[in-house]
Amino acid sequence: MRLFFVPPAQWTGRRVTITGSDVHHITRVLRLRPGDTVTVSDGAGRTGRFRIERLGEEAVEGTIVETTEAPADATPPITLIQALPKGRKFELILQKAVELGAARIVPITSARTVVRLKRNRAGERLERWRRIAAEAAKQCRRQSVPEVAPVTSLEAWLADIGPSEAGQLRLLLWEEATEPLRDILAQVGNPTEILCLVGPEGGIEAAEAAKATEAGFVPASLGPRILRAETAPLALLAILQHTFGGI
Repeated sequence: MRLFFVPPAQWTGRRVTITGSDVHHITRVLRLRPGDTVTVSDGAGRTGRFRIERLGEEAVEGTIVETTEAPADATPPITLIQALPKGRKFELILQKAVELGAARIVPITSARTVVRLKRNRAGERLERWRRIAAEAAKQCRRQSVPEVAPVTSLEAWLADIGPSEAGQLRLLLWEEATEPLRDILAQVGNPTEILCLVGPEGGIEAAEAAKATEAGFVPASLGPRILRAETAPLALLAILQHTFGGI
C-alpha cells in the first residue's frame, strides 16, 4: 500500500489532510478516488490506513480507519556523521543511508573538506536534504523520517557530544586504522546506539583522528582497498545492518 508522510499538525484525531506535492501524486499520477485507501505516517512512528473522502486541487482529506504499529528496527539507532564530499555525492550518501537504516545523519566539515557552504545557502541546502530524506523514507517504506542535522564542523561536533555513554559504540572509519571492523564488532556485543564518523575525499587527518579517539571513537579499517567517499559510509551501514540483524 502506498505510503505518504503527513505533518502532525495535519493529523487531528482520525481526521487527516494531505497537502503539497502528494496531492498531485494521489490525484494525477495514481488517480485515486474517494473510498480508496493509502498508508499515512506522521514521520515519528504513528501510522494508519487512510480512507480518502475528498480530493481537491490543494488537499486530500479523509479519515483514519485503522491505526497500525510501526515495526521496531532490528538494529540499534545509527547516527552517520559524514564529512561533506565534493559535488552532489552527499545527496547520494544521504538517500542510501536512509534506505540502509540510519536514524540520524549529521553533515560536517573537516580539514580536508573541499565543499564550504555559504551561510545564505546553508538553509536552502538543509531543506533540500530533508526532502531527499523524506522521499527516500517513503520509497523504502520506513515509518519514520531520519533526522538530518544542520552542517557543523567536526571540531564543534566532537566538543558537543560529550563522553561515550554506556552501551554506545563509536566508530571512526580511517585509512590509517589497523584493527579490522569485523574484529571490533566481534568484541562489542549488542550496543544500544552506534555513532559512525566518516571523512571526505582524502579522509580524516591524523590530528582529527586523535581528537575523535579521545572522544571515544574506535578507529576501524574496512580492509586494504581504498573506498571512495560515497562508498565507504554505505559499506559501513550495510555491514552494521547485517551484523545486528537489520539485513
